[in-house]
Amino acid sequence: MLSRSIKNSPSFKILQQKVAKFSTKENSHTKIWLNKARTLNYESKILLEGEENYVDGRERHYLNRVVTDILRDVPVSPWHDIPLKEEGAELDVFNAVIEITRNTTAKMEVETTSKFNPIVQDQKKNAEGLKIPRHYGLIPGFNYGMIPQTWENSQHIHQETGLIGDNDPLDVVDLTSRDMHLYEMPQLKIIGCLCLID
Repeated sequence: MLSRSIKNSPSFKILQQKVAKFSTKENSHTKIWLNKARTLNYESKILLEGEENYVDGRERHYLNRVVTDILRDVPVSPWHDIPLKEEGAELDVFNAVIEITRNTTAKMEVETTSKFNPIVQDQKKNAEGLKIPRHYGLIPGFNYGMIPQTWENSQHIHQETGLIGDNDPLDVVDLTSRDMHLYEMPQLKIIGCLCLID
């Protein structure tokens, strides 16, 4: 039994609202189609403790491919199952997967340690040592994502910078003028590269 002070606390009330919002099946699984052919979509899920693949209570966005002969969604990894390039693409044109839309501050990223590598909001520790959602301090004026089928080796020291990779796919910054949303997969022309340090 919870004490009255806990039940009346602001954080408990917020938790109750979140549970109520995601307790119905239609709210806990939102499907967004990614193309007109309806062959790719993503689902947003909050898994509950005890469910398969549960890590924590954060919302995760899973990529699905529709298999037409059985007419159902099959989960795929945006990191491992999307090709690096389209067949016949120019030498400097690569596929990208958008994780963060221009002018939004939530730090979203492919979760490399989870099955099917969903996109999830990163966390950081606050002053009290509690994990909280991570947001950028400045609003990014570009779309941000990753290049599938790539990896920054955490065992390799770069000759010029003396730094190691972060064990993630290569990051990509999209400088076009169009806002791109979560899981958009543009073909981007590489015009340069730079070293980013977290």
